This record gives sequence, structure tokens and C-alpha cells, in this order.
Amino acid sequence: MPMLIALTAVIQAFFVYHVYRTGRPYWWAFIILSFPVIGCLAYYIVEVFPGSREHRSARRAASELARAFNPSGELKRRLEALAICPSVGNKIAAAEEFMRSGVFNEAVRLYQETLSGPHANDPNLLLGLARAQVNNGTYHEAQAALSHLKTVDARYRPEEARLLYARTLEGIGETEQALAEYEELTPVYVGLEAKCRYGMLLKQLGFSVQANHVFKEVLEHARRFALNLDSERPWIDAARRHLVEAHAEVAIGDVPGELGQVAGQRLADPVEHDEVVARAVHLGEGNLSAHGISRLRGYGAAWDGRVDRDRVGSAQPRPRPRGRISFAQRAPSAGASKRPQPVRPPSSRPPAPGRGAADGRRCRTRAVYPRSPGL
Repeated sequence: MPMLIALTAVIQAFFVYHVYRTGRPYWWAFIILSFPVIGCLAYYIVEVFPGSREHRSARRAASELARAFNPSGELKRRLEALAICPSVGNKIAAAEEFMRSGVFNEAVRLYQETLSGPHANDPNLLLGLARAQVNNGTYHEAQAALSHLKTVDARYRPEEARLLYARTLEGIGETEQALAEYEELTPVYVGLEAKCRYGMLLKQLGFSVQANHVFKEVLEHARRFALNLDSERPWIDAARRHLVEAHAEVAIGDVPGELGQVAGQRLADPVEHDEVVARAVHLGEGNLSAHGISRLRGYGAAWDGRVDRDRVGSAQPRPRPRGRISFAQRAPSAGASKRPQPVRPPSSRPPAPGRGAADGRRCRTRAVYPRSPGL
């Protein structure tokens, strides 16, 4: 009981400090001190939880669950509001919902309807129209909208406008110019979309090594800064998926004979592709070692029942020994010759006077630290 009372007092003190620290109304302190448990719970639910990360996660989970049960529910509500009041705000909201639903032509139509009258040169509407046209595949119209935006206000969200322009170049087939635009944009763009699209274009052009390096940078950036935003999650998943596919393709391409053919067919199958990716992620989340790649080769035979594991037993990797192996335990290669290691002769230099123990005086030692390269 004394421990419970002390714990309650500590929690009350923490909440009272939070009230004064964040500038909440002071009457919350009176409620917290008067009702120890109920007051703290009420303060957390009313004041703390709505702006917390847990509230955003719960709201995102609720919206995803509602969208899964009723995918077109939000779109119907937006269209009903548009039918009641065809304002610019309702048209923009309906266009964004059409974009989320994948109906890009309707989004383009709504954005074009908003660009009239006093909103004909609105940079926000021009940028939204260009985004909808890029997703719709009308790249030349998107370039015209971006040119108009640059004429109206060249300083309005320039990084996003450059990203859309690079996507238009990629869409019309000017891959070299798009690659140069992505390369200049990735250091200054806030977010992971530009870097991830840069890696996907590199992979499409056949630069797999450079693309994998870019995807690793995306994952490292997301891990370092703990990015968990809704806008960044698709690009993190895309980078991880491309890395896993690259490692799986390398592993399967190195397997000769019937095992490689069967595993290649399983990777090409869109239904079994997720299983390949799941196995590879389980082995190392995109960072497979040589032993992990060998294990992935063995799994390729196990996924298909037509190939018996006994028939491909020679392709199974040798188990890695536990623990570290010292250099003395490693066997030399076939062509290597054992060379005797040179033995350094002992120093014949006499000890400095006053430094040895034979002088009968105290021997003082001073630690010598290596000099830093920058000093």
C-alpha cells in the first residue's frame, strides 16, 4: 500500500508538471490533485492523447480498417458534398480522393474545372493538375502545366515541381535527362520519393549495382531518422522490396541446372513472388550474407514439390561452423606455401639512465597518446 501511494503521488506530480510545462489550463492541476486516478486518466484522454503518436497511429489504423470494409465510402461522401456545393475546396477534396482511388482522369477533370476565374493562376491548383496528369500518363500536358506554374510562381514548391518534371521526362522516354534531373534533385528533396524513383530508374536502365546502393541509402535514412510517416512508408517498402528481389535474383541466377530453372520459374510466377520475398526477408532483410544466399538456393528446390531434395543434395551448402575461426585453424589454400614468419631481434639499445629499476630510483612512466590526424 505505501508503494502504491508513493507511485500515485509520483504520477500526479508528473501530470501537474506537464500542465505547467505545456501551458494547459491551471484548473487541470486541481482536478489531478483532487482525483488522483480519474483526474490523471481524464487529463491524458482529453489533453495528451489527441496530439500523441499513439493517436495518429490509432487514427491511421481506423481509417485503413474503414477503407478496407468500404473502399468507396469516403469518395461517396466527397461527391455528395460536391453535388451540394460545387466549390473549389470540395472539388479539390474530391480530386484528391479520386487520386487515392486511382481514378486519375476524373482528378484531372476536376482540377481543370477549378482553374478558372480568380483561380486560373493558382500555383497550388497548377501543381495538383500536373500531379494528376503525370499519374494519368499525359506527360506532355503535365509539362505544359509545369511550364505555366514556373511562369506564374517559380518559387512555389520547386522540389516537388522538379520531381514531377523528372517523371514526365521518364514517361516520354528521355531517360538520360530524367536520370540527370533525379541525380540533381535527390540531395535537396525532402523525403524518400525522389531517391527511390532514382533507384528504380537506374534499375530499369540496367545499373543494378548503383540502384541497390540507392535503395540501401533509402533504408538507412529511414532507419536512422525512424521515419514512420504515411507519405514515406510506400517508398520504404518499395526500396526493401527491390533489394530483396535483387538478392533473390542473384541467388537463383547462380544455381545451375534443374534447380535454377525451377527456382527461376517460381520467382517469375507473380503468385509465388511474395513467398520468395518473404523467405529472403526472413533470411536477412535485404542484407544476405554468402551463407544466406546459399540457403536461399536450397529453399528454391524445397518450394517446388517436383524436385526432390535428395536429387539436389549436392547444391546444399555446408553448415557454417559456430563461433569464430582463428587464423591458426584455417587450412591454407592449395597454391599457398607456408612461409616462416620473421622474428624481430630483441633491441640492443641500453635503457636510458634514470629509467630502469636498477638505478634504485622511482621509475616514472608517462602515457603517450597517438596524435589526432586533425591536430
